[in-house]
Amino acid sequence: MEEGLLGRLYPRRRHAAPCRLTWQEQQILGTTIDVSYSGLALSLSGEAELSGEEEVLIQISIHIPDAVTLRAHPVYIHHQQGENKRVGFKLASIERGEEHWHTLCYAPH
Repeated sequence: MEEGLLGRLYPRRRHAAPCRLTWQEQQILGTTIDVSYSGLALSLSGEAELSGEEEVLIQISIHIPDAVTLRAHPVYIHHQQGENKRVGFKLASIERGEEHWHTLCYAPH
């Protein structure tokens, strides 16, 4: 395992992009913090209440609105300064934009 992965399968790559999360018929705007082939972290407003049990739909805009659409499961929720939350997700599937996603996640060694 490579140094710096901290138990992860893939390295995380910092990337800030607007995103929209759909959960229980709610749409929540956020920003990506970092991404990897197997997961991602988002900054979401403090009003977002998620449970780790249910799958969510995440749409990420990378120069193209909704360029990448993912299904993922929340794995942690950390409160940040102010009212935002950092939410980590484990990737379940890539519904659209697989090539964009792999380009976004590429972290040279």
